[in-house]
Amino acid sequence: MPENQKIKREAMRMVRMNRGKLIQISLIIILSGGTGLLGFISTQAAIFAVSATLHTGAVVGTTAGVLKWIYLLLALHLLSSIWVGSFIEIGFARLLLHRTRGEAVPMEILLFFRKRWLEAVMLRLLMTIKTLLWSMLFIFPGCFAMLRYAMAPYLMAQHPQMGAPEAIKVSTHLMQGYKKKLFFLILSFADEIIISILTLGIPFVYVVPRIEAAVAVFYWERVALHDKQLRELERSVKREEKKYNEGN
Repeated sequence: MPENQKIKREAMRMVRMNRGKLIQISLIIILSGGTGLLGFISTQAAIFAVSATLHTGAVVGTTAGVLKWIYLLLALHLLSSIWVGSFIEIGFARLLLHRTRGEAVPMEILLFFRKRWLEAVMLRLLMTIKTLLWSMLFIFPGCFAMLRYAMAPYLMAQHPQMGAPEAIKVSTHLMQGYKKKLFFLILSFADEIIISILTLGIPFVYVVPRIEAAVAVFYWERVALHDKQLRELERSVKREEKKYNEGN
């Protein structure tokens, strides 16, 4: 499997498109909550933090009113993440997988999975529940779980007939021994993420597609390597069978 820098270079090539189109796609993804499991869990954490602050009674007046509006907006975004963002995420993954192969695809592909939105919702909820359960043990098991299931949306994007439990199972298999590599790939975007946070999140319209594109390239590379390993294992088994038959 290639080094992360090579994967990033390939990802940057993928997102070289009309700037207006890139911003438009990014806004749809971010506003609908289709940014993936980390964004979904982060929204839940933000809602919990705002709710806890309001219940303490430490803020009153205008500040409390502002926090209530923030709470409402976060709650609406969470609902959007479940009912809309769940299938938008898979549609975006499909768009990126096509672009990895050099294929031009229309923006309508973002809605590709809308007819199977219930399966997309199930995938998001299953991934969230499993990640949160692991997080109850400690923060690191939760992070590992998030990495373990990271390939599931891309698997469903490539194989629309695949169900949510199966996608999670296959993703777990694919990520055995590769969680650390994916972690450092995402970590390589830390400077861009920090700058985006410090500038009110505006640069995220460029950063989000870059990260997702890198994960898409990672997915193709991992699948290709997995298929190669399977072929090598199959050839090895056939050689062993041939030796056994010749010996008998």
